[in-house]
Amino acid sequence: MKIKYVTFTGADDKTNPEDMVAVQEEFPFVEWAILFGSNQGGSRYPSFEWIDQLADLPIRLAAHLCGKYATNYLNGNPTAFFREHIFGRVQINLGKDRLRLAINNRTWTQHQFPVIYGGNYDAVDVEPHLSDLASAGNISCLFDASGGRGKETKVWPAPFSGIFCGYAGG
Repeated sequence: MKIKYVTFTGADDKTNPEDMVAVQEEFPFVEWAILFGSNQGGSRYPSFEWIDQLADLPIRLAAHLCGKYATNYLNGNPTAFFREHIFGRVQINLGKDRLRLAINNRTWTQHQFPVIYGGNYDAVDVEPHLSDLASAGNISCLFDASGGRGKETKVWPAPFSGIFCGYAGG
């Protein structure tokens, strides 16, 4: 199996962007996940000023949207901070409410880049919904019970039929 990319999550204001470039040059399959959430400017959630420094760097970036950023994106309003043009893909971290929003509001499917649904799906029966959403765009699923913290889980869900699934943590 050929690796498309390996995602490093958690770069923030304490991370030197030039170090990210050096890693990318040595390991071209690396993708840098930039987190957007309620703790913007804190640990693992870089400030918007720091994110602006990444715009012209030769690195592969993904936006990982949590909380209100995920909700705004699904509502078709990514907000002014979000510079879509610097990200190769978007990951929307879902819970039950945002999954329902994704199903009911399809304006977000017009984007030209892949969308990945991340989150802990243990308590939510999402396979039929993701199968429905997959027909609307370039969608896959990431099982990440640790919320991007790399904590190992004891039980991994089975992959969904017809949808590329990935596993994170541990």
